[in-house]
Amino acid sequence: MEKFESFDISDVPDPELGAKIADLQKRNYEALPELAELVSHLDAHTGGSAPRHDK
Repeated sequence: MEKFESFDISDVPDPELGAKIADLQKRNYEALPELAELVSHLDAHTGGSAPRHDK
């Protein structure tokens, strides 16, 4: 995989929902370091909680 793009869609009118989702995704990367390592080497990874890129 070279590129990964994520986005969130909701019909919930919570102004903090984006931050809540980003926090959940961040915790997923912390709980699954092998996933964070995998996506950190992609040419492109965009989204609210994308980890840093090594490329």
